[in-house]
Amino acid sequence: MLTVLHEAVTNAVLHGNLGLGSSLRDSFAQMARLQRIIERRLADTGRGGRRVFVEASWTASMLHLLVRDCGEGFARDVAFGMPDGDDGGPRGGGRGLYIIEQLSDGVEYLNNGSTIRIGFAR
Repeated sequence: MLTVLHEAVTNAVLHGNLGLGSSLRDSFAQMARLQRIIERRLADTGRGGRRVFVEASWTASMLHLLVRDCGEGFARDVAFGMPDGDDGGPRGGGRGLYIIEQLSDGVEYLNNGSTIRIGFAR
């Protein structure tokens, strides 16, 4: 659950609130550029001051984590990328979503993708 929550919150901050795409992490050379962009956007009060909301709820059979950002959302199929031939996982961007979907028992994308509800069987 911790890995899934980490991925969801990281996605909410980087992609939702800061508006960064996954392509900036495709090479080591781009990582320094990504770091500079993150620092600039965090310093911008319009973006850096945005919140990420995390809620937990449970029933006798399920635990649900809800992570909501202040971004515009995303199209899951576009963000997930194209599956590769080896393991069905994403090629390029979408690795965080792939991890979330593989390690949980159910995922719902709400509010055009700005909210993710993740379920775990108890």
